[in-house]
Amino acid sequence: MKGVSFHKRDALWMAHIIVEGKRKHLGCFKKQEEAIAARKAAESEFAKQAA
Repeated sequence: MKGVSFHKRDALWMAHIIVEGKRKHLGCFKKQEEAIAARKAAESEFAKQAA
């Protein structure tokens, strides 16, 4: 999924989003599903702010 990647050294999933050309870190997670949920929540939140 876009905005979710695996950090091999720490064995954690990282989530981020790009807003107004700037990358915002959303957190590190042990499970991929948690990172995806954080990314989707951020998409919804920033979409509300833009409207």
